[in-house]
Amino acid sequence: MKYSFVGYIAGVNALAFGGLLWMIADSQSEQAEASSPSSLTQARQASQTVPAAPVQQTTAALPRSVPSDLGKAADSLPTPDPVVDLLQQPDSNPDYPSFQDRVTAVSVRRNNQHFDPRALWLASQEPEAWQPLETPSQSFGLSAEEMQDGREFVRIDPLKIESLVPGDTLEIPIAQLNTTLVAYIEDVRSEDNGRNVTWTGQLAGLDAPNEFTLTRGGDLIMGGISTPDGIFELQAHGSEGWIASGATLFKGQDQQIVVPPELIESPPSQVVYLEPETFGEHAGHSHDQP
Repeated sequence: MKYSFVGYIAGVNALAFGGLLWMIADSQSEQAEASSPSSLTQARQASQTVPAAPVQQTTAALPRSVPSDLGKAADSLPTPDPVVDLLQQPDSNPDYPSFQDRVTAVSVRRNNQHFDPRALWLASQEPEAWQPLETPSQSFGLSAEEMQDGREFVRIDPLKIESLVPGDTLEIPIAQLNTTLVAYIEDVRSEDNGRNVTWTGQLAGLDAPNEFTLTRGGDLIMGGISTPDGIFELQAHGSEGWIASGATLFKGQDQQIVVPPELIESPPSQVVYLEPETFGEHAGHSHDQP
């Protein structure tokens, strides 16, 4: 009986100790589950606490260091050419759809000579071909009397004359008339394989005579302007010249001057001194006839 009682006590103690161990293990398991949730719990918590990623806008600007395909395509486009843009501009003359058409006409009549489109465009925008020259050049070869005979010395822009095409207008300032005439270009004629070009037309708003002619060959420019107030002559070498009334240049009794046909057909490239028989009545006789 003694041993049975002792065994009973030992069994009770073992059972109590086992229960205590079970309670401790169960408590630790709950703490572990609380500190380390299961995968399902983690997923549920993640869906409740982590905000959804914002939707990226397709129009957002990309960093400069990472160009988009569109940026690459734009970089590969050719740079606009200002000369090409200028040539494609509408021309001020309605008979020439674009400035390129004017440049082509100017080049062709000079036997396809090249002209700088930018310089030609600037010249074409000027209303006048010459401006007063305060200090005349000494290279004209004029006498002291001729330098003081009333002729007006001018600075002329040959490229402005070159830019003229039929249908254009040109302002012609004449100091001796104290006015500016307006010439209408009617025809442009090229001769001698483009070495000489002649512009002809009429003066607007004047009674007859109201014609003008300009011829440029090399560095020489010669012109005649017929007005009801008299005939005016223009002569220039390079960018300097003079314009004067015929009455001023030829003193004494007025005489008719007849230009020989060969000079009309082929304008000279420099000053020509006419023979005495070209003054006065001219019956078409040759120079060796009385």
